[in-house]
Amino acid sequence: MNKKLFWIGGATLAVAALAVLFVASGMTTWAQDDEARVQRTLNVFGQGVVKAVPDALQATVGVESESLNLSDALAENNTRMANVLALLKSLGVEDRDVQTVQFYISERRDNDGRITGFFVINNVQVTLRDLNAAGGILDQLVQAGANSVSGIQLTISDASELVVQARALAVQNAKDKAKELATAAGMFLGNPITISESGGYESFAVARAAAAEFDKAVPIAAGELSVTIGVSIVYEMF
Repeated sequence: MNKKLFWIGGATLAVAALAVLFVASGMTTWAQDDEARVQRTLNVFGQGVVKAVPDALQATVGVESESLNLSDALAENNTRMANVLALLKSLGVEDRDVQTVQFYISERRDNDGRITGFFVINNVQVTLRDLNAAGGILDQLVQAGANSVSGIQLTISDASELVVQARALAVQNAKDKAKELATAAGMFLGNPITISESGGYESFAVARAAAAEFDKAVPIAAGELSVTIGVSIVYEMF
């Protein structure tokens, strides 16, 4: 009799154990389903553009000298470049706005390999912060001895505030796009997950001319520069 009761009790315990296993198995399945759900996201690109009038001009100004012997080529080059630098200083161009970017000496040889002369190049990059005076200054530099002017471009001295404005416009542009897409898809837009940025401001060449062509003040048209910032934002979607 005791054995029979013990057997019945054991069976009851077994059934209960199976029920617990069944519930636990179901809970595990639900958990796995939740983990397997793919997060819905929306990736959009926004752009912000702010235009501004440039306030500075950059140019590479140099002296190129050639002579049968190196000492003469160097002497001529040094004298002319000293005149160019002295003129810049007298015109109020600060030292920080004049930087040597190239100094180069080369030999000239004939077909038999004999040296026939020497060539010396000394270039400085000059930043002129008064566009109204920039054309006249370039002309004076040529008159002072510079025989090479190249890489003329307009620029913005401090674009930091313009970048801030363009960045805000880019983010708002991306957000507007995301809301529009989410609404069209019948979904709700969540919070940003990631944000990445690209961009900067573009400058453009104004003129490229040989020094011999600077027989009068160079006309400079300021025009506009564009500060452009792009952002890629990944949003949650529900």
